[in-house]
Amino acid sequence: LFDNCTIMYSIFIYPLFLSGLFLLPVLCAESSATTTSVSDNGTPFRCYTCLGRDFDNCQSGSVHCVGSCWKIIDHDHELIAKGCTVQQKEDGTVDQNLNTRVQLPWTKDLETIHGVIYYCTGDFCNGARELSIAMPLLGFALMLSYLTGQFFCQ
Repeated sequence: LFDNCTIMYSIFIYPLFLSGLFLLPVLCAESSATTTSVSDNGTPFRCYTCLGRDFDNCQSGSVHCVGSCWKIIDHDHELIAKGCTVQQKEDGTVDQNLNTRVQLPWTKDLETIHGVIYYCTGDFCNGARELSIAMPLLGFALMLSYLTGQFFCQ
């Protein structure tokens, strides 16, 4: 009734392909929904505020903002901080090696938060995390399933 290729494609390849199709619109909708700027008409938007001890767990609050949201990634101390500035920064502006002169509360020495800072304008635009391993892993799984199908179905 079915050959080996049909069974393999129905079990492995189609589910992986469909999971990629369902995952991509969700990620794209999330990123585009958070970059809509409302500061041009003077209405404040919301920014996440937090200071986290690692890149993934940043307990967030939020604040009304009329300037720009920001996110700083401090690789030396493995932390992330988010907030708002009254300065009007262009969406997507990046400053390298910025020293905030804000002392880390858990250090004995006068170490400060420093690193790469990203600015954006729009509701909760500073909420995006760094690219996780999930997307490259999904791509690798799709490629592997395609190559497996090509190898076994000849």
